[in-house]
Amino acid sequence: MSVALANALRSACQGVGLIEILVTMLLLSVGLLGFIGLQTLALQAERSAFYRSSASVIAMDAAERIRANRTGFAAGGYASSLAENSGSCFEAAGCSPEALAQAELYELQGRAAEVLPSGVLAVCLDGTPNDGRSTDHACDGSNRMVAIKIWWDDNRDGVAETLVSTSVAFP
Repeated sequence: MSVALANALRSACQGVGLIEILVTMLLLSVGLLGFIGLQTLALQAERSAFYRSSASVIAMDAAERIRANRTGFAAGGYASSLAENSGSCFEAAGCSPEALAQAELYELQGRAAEVLPSGVLAVCLDGTPNDGRSTDHACDGSNRMVAIKIWWDDNRDGVAETLVSTSVAFP
């Protein structure tokens, strides 16, 4: 092989290693961006699961309190959309079952608002517990099924549209 041909081949191959490195860096960058995207989705799913389990715990707590205070439920103490704070029920004896129900509902609504973003809790008689919105609970009062509905803003768009509901039947 002549020296001129070797020099021509050598000059034609200059920069090929640099192009290979640039292509490798491009592929690595795309892969890292994909990984970051998956990590973001995983964090959002984890946050959503935390909110859903927190709402379920609050709903089950409400159901147990209603079961323990059936007299307060029958008097309509849990069926108020805006509960009143009756702190005296927790400080002294002699609180009526309806006042206790109002105090417990106030505490549960406060916990839903504290733990969940834009959290709203409603307790009502409803034959279809999986409907309604945080602004309109859609409680029909049709039967003896007590619906505990909790809404929150899962995607942080300013609207509490994610719902967890629990129903309790009384004989």
